[in-house]
Amino acid sequence: GAVKNAMILSVPEGHDKPLKYPLMFSICDVVLINKIDVMPYFDFDLEQCKKNILMRNPNAKIIPICAKTGEGMEEWADMEAFMNKSMKKNIRHFFLLTAFAAGTIHLVNRFIDFTASMKNILKTENGNFFDWKNGKIYYTRRGSGTPVLLIHDLSPLSSSYEWCRYAKKLEKQHTVYTIDLLGCGRSEKPYLTYTNYLYVQLITDFVKEVIKDAPTVIATGSSISFVTLAENMNNHLFHKIIAINPPMPEKFNRTPSNSSTLKKALLEVPILGTFIYNVKTHEKNIQKLFYTEYFNKPQLASSKMLDAYYEASHMNGSHGKYLMASIEGQYMDNCILHALKKLSIPFYVVESRSNPDSVQIVTSYAKQSSMIETAYISNVKHLPQLEAPDKLAEVIRMLFEREEK
Repeated sequence: GAVKNAMILSVPEGHDKPLKYPLMFSICDVVLINKIDVMPYFDFDLEQCKKNILMRNPNAKIIPICAKTGEGMEEWADMEAFMNKSMKKNIRHFFLLTAFAAGTIHLVNRFIDFTASMKNILKTENGNFFDWKNGKIYYTRRGSGTPVLLIHDLSPLSSSYEWCRYAKKLEKQHTVYTIDLLGCGRSEKPYLTYTNYLYVQLITDFVKEVIKDAPTVIATGSSISFVTLAENMNNHLFHKIIAINPPMPEKFNRTPSNSSTLKKALLEVPILGTFIYNVKTHEKNIQKLFYTEYFNKPQLASSKMLDAYYEASHMNGSHGKYLMASIEGQYMDNCILHALKKLSIPFYVVESRSNPDSVQIVTSYAKQSSMIETAYISNVKHLPQLEAPDKLAEVIRMLFEREEK
């Protein structure tokens, strides 16, 4: 980039040129008056020319030069050397400031990661790890009876903690499995592009290698997409499927765009991307999410819940940003309409009445297949399993009784 602006005024152009073209003279730092050896042959007043230049730009440096005789060339050479030195100094300062800023942001990122896990709410001692091909997957197994697999919402904030209150209600009659999806909670968070099919593979392998039986699956939010596709690709992989507050099925039809791909690339940048991720997953933003979207009654969101979600988002060095990047890049979306139409197992949709689009969502799912049953749950929002587990248990019990009839 330019450090100083220099321009050349030739004697034959006349000493009044600064008056005719004031802008170029007002923004330059150096004016070279060239061809001064021919001044006797032109009506050119050097002193008047200098006055005209200084009238437009009092700070301009004026150097009369002559390439033929060499007059003024040494002064111009010294001036050019000074400008080059100044440019190098400015570049050096720029890189030093950039390095300092990057170092400061890196330290802030490390501090956030450290403090987020200090309370150690999400312990691993009570669970196991499934050594999957793309990373170790944390899961728990409790109770006895027919298997139930609980899958949390697809978000780097989420983990199997989402089911901590509801899982206890199932353990007396079922073998309950909870899982931290790849890129979430206590599971590994590798640097890769997360896709819907990646989770289809994960859930399929987990059921076949760990559960070894067809479980009833209860999944929250967007996680229903890969659960549905896993069943479509592996007939009767599950006994039945229950979707808690899923989005519109048409929502999964999106494909990456130029803008979404740019968002993904930005989040994946080593230091700046991590900083952006840390801003998005700040404690205040998580609290806002609970108060506006997750809970109908914000007073029920305990500080421990908020801390658990904050901790989950920053475990493994904030590498949850790679999942967030893939979600914002729309790499997680995959059409599920064809899979819903081909269902051969019971499929239940439980939608919160607090969602303004609840009727439209329920209607959209119900028209896809006769295997789909729907129900509403009142006075809760996105996470009834945390806000009102008893109410959710009652709604699901009623759905099962309806099926038996």
